[in-house]
Amino acid sequence: MLRYVRVDLFRLVSSWQFYAGIAGVGMLYFLAGFQTGYIESVQMVYLFNGFYSSAILGYAFCAASFSACLLEDGGHGYWYLAVQKGNLKSYVRSKLLVCFLSGALTMVFGVLLFAAMLQFHAPLFVETASMADLRQNDTFGFLLYPDTILLYFICSAAVNGTLGGILAAFSAYLSLYEPQRLLTLCAPLAGFYFLENFMIDTLALPECFNVWVVYGAGYSVFGNPLLNLVYGLTVTLLFWKLLETLIYRKVRDEICGITGKTGFWG
Repeated sequence: MLRYVRVDLFRLVSSWQFYAGIAGVGMLYFLAGFQTGYIESVQMVYLFNGFYSSAILGYAFCAASFSACLLEDGGHGYWYLAVQKGNLKSYVRSKLLVCFLSGALTMVFGVLLFAAMLQFHAPLFVETASMADLRQNDTFGFLLYPDTILLYFICSAAVNGTLGGILAAFSAYLSLYEPQRLLTLCAPLAGFYFLENFMIDTLALPECFNVWVVYGAGYSVFGNPLLNLVYGLTVTLLFWKLLETLIYRKVRDEICGITGKTGFWG
């Protein structure tokens, strides 16, 4: 599997879409920040950005980096060649891993770019009366200090970017049914609204199923930031296993249909 991962990581970092996604997240957060009116600090703008629907567009930029991987491999007939010297399960796991990494890295570097641009207009951090509550409720509240605020941005964006990785992998799966690059950009938005509206509004599930709660570091539904983080990782692993199974079966069926071969499914 390491051979697949090395190839996919090189493919990610050498792709202009990866850097375009980072720039897109940075500019989106930067421009959305001016909706708050008075800019007190970069940290407060970052916090308020999470309440705006425009922030959801950031997941489309996360998906832009790598979600077309299966579409491109299928279009060039690379599937069969890729599994000849390995196996399909390792191939699929590599694609999923790099999808998750691309979402997290795009969000992290995009947020850092946003912070770098906005610091020309406001300080990175300002102590306020509400900071005590934020430190208590935020998953990474212990980093809300002047010396560690950049580390706070990195950790918080990484958790948020994990959702971007899930939605990117979901986009990659849908591209197996409808091979359109535009779909891989739109699918994260549709997937987010489905999770948000269907699971909460239609099924009336508890608050702990809300995607903002699971992947938003500023929420503390369990009253324990560490427990929130463990819960988010558990949900991510469940999504990972579901998407791995679905993608594996679909790619296996596609290769069987193209080649008639059935001997590479280890």
